[in-house]
Amino acid sequence: ARLHRNLLSYSLDDCEFVTAVYAEYDEEMCTFRWSRAGAPPPILLRRGAKARRLDSLGLPLGVDAEAAFSCAEVQLEPGDTVILHTDGIESLHAQCMSSRDEQDFLQWIEMLNQKDLRTSLGEVAGRCARTGQSPGERDDMTLLMLRVTG
Repeated sequence: ARLHRNLLSYSLDDCEFVTAVYAEYDEEMCTFRWSRAGAPPPILLRRGAKARRLDSLGLPLGVDAEAAFSCAEVQLEPGDTVILHTDGIESLHAQCMSSRDEQDFLQWIEMLNQKDLRTSLGEVAGRCARTGQSPGERDDMTLLMLRVTG
């Protein structure tokens, strides 16, 4: 909320809005807390269950002076993975698969989670190469995976 107020105070003409997510993982309590501002919701991958988005409210920063931001929390279990990503990852999937289907995207994320980190990164890099876009033409792409062990 403070970052939102600061952004609004600058009245930036070249920047309509900013998306962001703030997250904390408490290893001792095995809890994951987050607040998001226009960024895609985190994805929870749990053994024996389908991937699901962890929805919470939050408009992009700088859009509405009256915007409210909430904080949400989920209890994690050993074996769980939480994925944080930018919308560029969703766009990459849509370009390569010619589909914006939510289930297709979540299945791809599940597949990435089943592989080791190097192989998963190779899969993402391979999709980038197949788009034929130069790095300057692509939407920003960030993918963060938190795996709970032990």
